[in-house]
Amino acid sequence: MNGASENLRKFGWLVALVAAMCAAGWIAGLWREMQSAGPGKALDVDFAVFWGAAKLTLAQGPLVPFDMDALNAARSLPEGTETFPMLWLYPPGWLSLLLPFGMLSFFWAWLAFGLISFALFAYALRRPAQAIPGGWPLAITAPAVLITLALGQNSLIFAALLVLVLEALRRQHHLLAGLLIAAMTLKPQLGLAIPVVLIAAGYWRVILWACLGTAAIVLSSLIWPGADYWPLFFQQLKDGGDLIRQSDLVAMMTSGYGSSVMAGLDRDTAFIAQAGVSLLAAAALAWLWWSKAAYDLKAAGLAFAILLITPYAIYYELVFAIVGVMYLARAGALVGRPGAIFAILIWLLPVLGLLMLQGPGFAFSAPLVALGLGIAVYSALQSSIDDRGAPEAHGTQPKGARHG
Repeated sequence: MNGASENLRKFGWLVALVAAMCAAGWIAGLWREMQSAGPGKALDVDFAVFWGAAKLTLAQGPLVPFDMDALNAARSLPEGTETFPMLWLYPPGWLSLLLPFGMLSFFWAWLAFGLISFALFAYALRRPAQAIPGGWPLAITAPAVLITLALGQNSLIFAALLVLVLEALRRQHHLLAGLLIAAMTLKPQLGLAIPVVLIAAGYWRVILWACLGTAAIVLSSLIWPGADYWPLFFQQLKDGGDLIRQSDLVAMMTSGYGSSVMAGLDRDTAFIAQAGVSLLAAAALAWLWWSKAAYDLKAAGLAFAILLITPYAIYYELVFAIVGVMYLARAGALVGRPGAIFAILIWLLPVLGLLMLQGPGFAFSAPLVALGLGIAVYSALQSSIDDRGAPEAHGTQPKGARHG
């Protein structure tokens, strides 16, 4: 290990240590705030929706969270809290996983959920990040990670599942990859790019296992919570989509839709622009996985495309961009000062967006994420032009990928 790599490794661990100290102080402050809020109260963070839905389900049944008034009351926020009205937008499998947290007080449920999410994310990145000096501690303590933990959102879990899927595909573990993809359907808007990849690369066995796994999840939901859940779920998705598109949350979106609205387009036109972004990202991703590019370039492209194809990416979903940077670095695509600047901007992106929330918000996020996908495609094209077909050791094309 050369001197620069050793210094970066030390810097990564220093950042991780500082982040851990800040997190410990913040958790202690949260505990004091919870004590002053009174027994049974929660804080106005996203996890309060998960916690409230779990409590309602345990007390009154799995269909009650679809009642917006009941759900918002179950969040148990302190009196006088001004908050955005929340809808229940998750399939029954996710609700099932939340039930144990509904048995705990808010603080302990939030803390347990965060520890589980962080442990899964750190575990998933432990091997892919080894090739980058300082990469693992820097990745798992990125601002996007810490913000997601503070909010109690589930993006870390699904980003971890994506990394595990990519590593399973690398090793040709088709059954494992398919079942992990089935698990990602518990937050379906983050999996829209995955079928594009599987078809373009010819992973037919993975598609089979993913379909069987998804079917098993759906069929089990007919036993609990029952068939009545699904009509309410799809109606809630429609209502939630309409509410989100018209709300002030648009300033916090990192999608093409959010960037278009913040750039001045009316919301209907912005949604058309989002459709164009989604199609272009899907086409670029399909070519990338069809090509003979280094596997790490393909993995990076998928991580960035997930954020571009869905119109409902919120800033805590930028943990997927951290995954994309990690794979670009493994592929050797982030070289020199431009590569370092891009990586730093992605790492700092949530902080920059929150600082500018009263202005452009996260309007610059979608172009920067699109640049990440562009870097992956450009590097693959350069590799093809230079006829350097064989990727480096970390980016080997899996044998027989197009045969599933």
